[in-house]
Amino acid sequence: MPKNPEHLASPAEQVLHKQINGAEEGGACLTGHSTSYSDACSCTYRWQVVRESRRNRRAVYNKVPVLKQQQEREYRAKDPALPQGSIPTSYNPAKHANSNLQYGPYISLPQPGDWQVFGPTRADMKDAAGNTIPPGANFTKWTWPYWNNAHHMIPKGTFNGTIDDIDDLDCRELVRVGLLRAEYNVNHHINIILLPMDQEVARVMELPRHLIRDEEFIRIEIGSKYFNHGAYNQNVRTRLEAIIDSFRAAVDRERPENCKAWPIVKLSKKRLEVLSKHCYAEIIKFGTKSPGSAISDMPPLSSSALRN
Repeated sequence: MPKNPEHLASPAEQVLHKQINGAEEGGACLTGHSTSYSDACSCTYRWQVVRESRRNRRAVYNKVPVLKQQQEREYRAKDPALPQGSIPTSYNPAKHANSNLQYGPYISLPQPGDWQVFGPTRADMKDAAGNTIPPGANFTKWTWPYWNNAHHMIPKGTFNGTIDDIDDLDCRELVRVGLLRAEYNVNHHINIILLPMDQEVARVMELPRHLIRDEEFIRIEIGSKYFNHGAYNQNVRTRLEAIIDSFRAAVDRERPENCKAWPIVKLSKKRLEVLSKHCYAEIIKFGTKSPGSAISDMPPLSSSALRN
């Protein structure tokens, strides 16, 4: 059972929200939930994405990166004390005072099996703080095997904010009701991807990193918080608005004028799931072209894959 459920955003959701314990499918959830890696239920997005990554995304993470000589020279020029076979992390103890973040200023490049989704495969694997990672425990903690985060490709806040922008309160509620009846789950693994937080880890893994670094705030996203990715959110919202507007129109068609009883509106989750799949493909493509860049630096999502 999730420890900190925060997903009941309206009276209708308290009735129609559906959590399936021990399963990924069949749930209905529209907003935030447990951040645990171990709460096994349909609403727990980190548990979901680790299972999906082990099942269908192994090629994304099961890499053994090798440093090019030029990269190694650059690292050593910046920090002559950097241990051999290591890369610098984004961790700065002066700025990251969170006691829950046990990490270090550098991380060793992996041996085969160290960073794979079913790894590590050896018993003496260490994380960036020097703590032992038990075999098979990768991605069950936010610093194993490296600093990582589970990213909602349709961000929860952007999704709910777009619905909240519907002027009519009853229409808003009916959209939520319709999506819950359609068993849409914003925390389903189809909408989540594991991303590195470290710039250099992301670079050697040919992935984008999740968030911008604090020294880049002003340059990239004025007014954005460190834990947010405002430019990415807006990128997705541009595509999301048309989908939510179609839901609003469906509700309006089904709702008789001056009718006090709410109609049963049938909405489809397909377009939202198509958008998630498209975001996933674009994130992977962006990582290949611009490894180490933050997802907020992604170009606008193309519309060709979103016409159905």
